[in-house]
Amino acid sequence: MTKLGKKIRHSQLFEMLRQKNASDQVNRRLQVSRRSAGEGEDTLMLRTMAERSLVVPSNGRV
Repeated sequence: MTKLGKKIRHSQLFEMLRQKNASDQVNRRLQVSRRSAGEGEDTLMLRTMAERSLVVPSNGRV
């Protein structure tokens, strides 16, 4: 594998790890949101934040 190929593979792996971390954070936020269901405005805010964080900067879905 060439040096450039290694760099590309490394950047792809890094991006996959970043996306996994983002989805784990969303899962945690959704769990908190579900636990606090029925608390009104705070629940809606947490769910909205979790949904927004599913969109990565490149406008792709996780």
